[in-house]
Amino acid sequence: MAVGMHGGAPEPPALSTHPIDFRTDPDTIRAIWRVTGGLLIVAGTLYLATTVLYSVAGNLGRAMFAAIVAAALFIGGTSLLAQRYSAGPDTARRSTGIVGLAIGPGALAYSLQNISAGLGSGTDPLTLVSVVNMVLGCALVVSGATSIWSRRYAAWYQRRWEKSQRRRGERLERRR
Repeated sequence: MAVGMHGGAPEPPALSTHPIDFRTDPDTIRAIWRVTGGLLIVAGTLYLATTVLYSVAGNLGRAMFAAIVAAALFIGGTSLLAQRYSAGPDTARRSTGIVGLAIGPGALAYSLQNISAGLGSGTDPLTLVSVVNMVLGCALVVSGATSIWSRRYAAWYQRRWEKSQRRRGERLERRR
């Protein structure tokens, strides 16, 4: 009888001695980003309803900013849902960039809206918060664009991911 056979039937393969970390499991990563994409689409739908309500009320300035937010959320959500999910590090890098590009324009739009309202009515105490929000929105857009389109960043991220996985494996080996 051949090795691995028990009574003529093949034995199931032995389970791995290394437990799979829930955070790095590819199926978990795909599910998390797809749920995030669905949530972005739902949020985009709500902002689209807000755009319609602002338009009906005659507040076209707010409707314009809400339309920008709705479009960014729709585009980001559909990009996350339609993305081809490959290995863990590439998926995490691209998906994080897509979320940054989806949320960044919203932060920029609302900070511009608050700053323009503050400049028209004098000094607004929330102007500083709006400026910080504008910087945050710009940072999200730049980091999102960099993480999606920069090959240098992709190579650096891949090296960093491999190093963290190597360290994780070494920690697991030391525990034994």
